[in-house]
Amino acid sequence: MSDSENKLAFSTKLFQRIKHLSFLMKLRLCFYFFDSVILAFLKKPKKQPDGKKQIGILALTGMGDCIIFCRLADSLKKAFPADQYELTILCNDSHVKLFSMFFDHVKGFPFYDMSFNPFARIRILSMLREESFDELWDVNGCGECTPNIFISNAVCAAEKKVAYPGLLDCGRRKNICPVWLKRKIYSEIVDLPDDIHLLTMFQMFLHQISGKDVFPGTLTLPMDCPAETLDRYLVFVPSGSHPRNRWGTENFTVFGKRIYEKLKLPIVLCGSESDLPECCSIETELQQVGVPVFNMAGKTTFQELVWLLSKAEHVYTIDTGTFHLAVALGAKTTVIATDAVFSTCADYPREFAENLTVYHGEVDCMDCGHVCRLRQSGNYPCVEKVSPENILQR
Repeated sequence: MSDSENKLAFSTKLFQRIKHLSFLMKLRLCFYFFDSVILAFLKKPKKQPDGKKQIGILALTGMGDCIIFCRLADSLKKAFPADQYELTILCNDSHVKLFSMFFDHVKGFPFYDMSFNPFARIRILSMLREESFDELWDVNGCGECTPNIFISNAVCAAEKKVAYPGLLDCGRRKNICPVWLKRKIYSEIVDLPDDIHLLTMFQMFLHQISGKDVFPGTLTLPMDCPAETLDRYLVFVPSGSHPRNRWGTENFTVFGKRIYEKLKLPIVLCGSESDLPECCSIETELQQVGVPVFNMAGKTTFQELVWLLSKAEHVYTIDTGTFHLAVALGAKTTVIATDAVFSTCADYPREFAENLTVYHGEVDCMDCGHVCRLRQSGNYPCVEKVSPENILQR
């Protein structure tokens, strides 16, 4: 994993922790006033006419959300032909390689530095001030005081800046991004239903702002064969960036033992370097009972991960970026999902996830937006309600 990916993983985990405290999120409003002072001294760029409509798409999201958006890339480019439009993706620099596989114009920024380093923030604001578009589409949602709102404020757009409410407005949490700030930054906020998957949300958002239809497809990505290969195997993805989404080492260990007894297939553990502790624990426990395990956590490139997911007999995963990648590739996938963001993340439209099986706790506080009133400690109760037996019975 690169340094930029490590920084992004750290900032993601930190943000997931502080977002539960609304007063800390509201303190981020100070960024707007800080930025306003800096931007007042930065000259706005002059638009260089070239006959094409310039559209900036702000895709400052997690890896899973980026993968979901990329499923619309082919249809989006057909709806906005290159001889009339220039689509430019603005993203975290760690996601540039992914977006560059689908879009011709991609610009990466070290956005993870903006919240922690004021000097880096000034430098990034200066970089953003050089960007000029006819329209800016913020596909992240503007419910929380997240970096995309302040980035949208810095980027210049001659005609309009558009966003949609986002998960927080759609969930049960109190909206913590004030209306006045949204109105100050965006010229239009598209109203969307509050119980739809993010893939459908992207579709509807793009249709409402452009009047054009875009449709998702499966992803065809470059892949590399890892040095160690197997003919047939299962993939386990037991860990992810959100600390409470996990099913737990014990559940994966019990399930791994039972599924091996049933199928006699080796298990490949996948994840990033930060997932190594959990993967190593599962590896040790399974090897002690004679299950063949190959721990690839932190050892694969993105292209090798694509190969492993595409060739697997089945992928068993929690709700994390790798889950969305497996679904996008059309791999046979089972997800043990949290109910915290179930409607927007795990509950894929069947026609776009034919090989997906979803297990979740089905609690009455569905779509809480990661503010769990049931959790005393450890993982979310809605995840822990799913037992290995539930999955093995199918």
